[in-house]
Amino acid sequence: MKLKSTLIFTSFLLSLILLIPTAELTAQCSNAPNFSMINPKKVKGLPSSTKIGDLWVFASASPGIDVYIEILVMKNATISLAQMDASKSAAGQGYDDAWQPYVNHNHKGNDTSYLEWKIFFKKAGTQTDTVLPCLAVTAVDVDGDSNGLKEFIEAGTPGGYAIQTPTTLTVSFDGIRSKAIGRVNTINLIDSSRREAMFQMNFVNVSSILYRNGAIASGSTNQTRHTSIFFRPFFMNQLVILPVKLLDFTARKTNGSITIDWLVEEENEPVEYTVQKSLDLENWHPVEKINGNHLAGGKKKYQVIDKHPSSGKNLYRLKQTDEQGRVSYSKSVTVNSISESMFKVNQLLIANNRLEANVYQGIEKDINITVHSLNGVLEGSKKFQLKNQQNSILLDLQQSSNKIYVVTIRDNGGDILYQSKIYGY
Repeated sequence: MKLKSTLIFTSFLLSLILLIPTAELTAQCSNAPNFSMINPKKVKGLPSSTKIGDLWVFASASPGIDVYIEILVMKNATISLAQMDASKSAAGQGYDDAWQPYVNHNHKGNDTSYLEWKIFFKKAGTQTDTVLPCLAVTAVDVDGDSNGLKEFIEAGTPGGYAIQTPTTLTVSFDGIRSKAIGRVNTINLIDSSRREAMFQMNFVNVSSILYRNGAIASGSTNQTRHTSIFFRPFFMNQLVILPVKLLDFTARKTNGSITIDWLVEEENEPVEYTVQKSLDLENWHPVEKINGNHLAGGKKKYQVIDKHPSSGKNLYRLKQTDEQGRVSYSKSVTVNSISESMFKVNQLLIANNRLEANVYQGIEKDINITVHSLNGVLEGSKKFQLKNQQNSILLDLQQSSNKIYVVTIRDNGGDILYQSKIYGY
């Protein structure tokens, strides 16, 4: 049994573009530093409590480098001051040189909970950013609680990821982020010899990353979970460098059928695409398989038509299999084959630090719009109530010199309705 229902699950939202390094040695992070995450000092926030904006520093975690960690978001999750980093002697398990926060999760039903952090690196004793040529971050013991809870890791991954073969993780890639979901079954204690439940992500030329640790629960539960994250590599020979960048994946109703389209680039080797369908996000079945055209350069569009959609919600995802048998999955998209409650973005532009959009909504709905820069900085956010008609939206952004933004529109349940990179003027 794990002390306090141990959980390892991390999510890094560092980058919204997958960068593939040209040198395999660099991608493998053979020169990644080993950080010793010991004795954090709180440098911002109240001394007796924790909240969004609180900041800690691990001084000289690696020679000449300080590591700062800041709380950005708390969703159905909290952490106390004493839980920020539990040593092995205090926790009774884990590793002293890993960062080991205890996170309190409150699930009210079939939902998620998480803390989101910003982790950044400075020259020791200064406020000068330092760029790490290679950074490996490894989560240990990505599993479940044997009672309906699954741990997950999600991140934009500039370089690649590494896992044991075979693995207990389900790994997917939606063209922007990599994701690993553990099984419901638990693994006793925190054991770095259980490589089948470990997930390593390699980052190249970074001075900061955004990090989220959260859980998916199928029912109501309140748990304190022990997180253990190493800032060093464990895998050197199992690296997966994803061969395809998935730029877009959509599904839409067309005359009683559903048309699935996707756009890719960097298709550098043979890839088999399989469009899969599900009604419950658990059981997936193939709709059609097609082979990619890796000999043609540039961006490529593909299309599959589901001529027999089910009544109600149809969920689709794209399975990509390379010639070595490595598999990645896209995000899932949903199409309702009956309801006319269609959401559609007719126009969206950003000019003079203001977002202007025109969207159509078939029924009244509340939405949340967020705008980030490519390095993950929040430039603006707002909640809007849409009517059953065309809706005009205005959102003022932070004064910024950014030219490329990522616009995300979510419903109240957190599901993504729209996400795209937008060039500002």
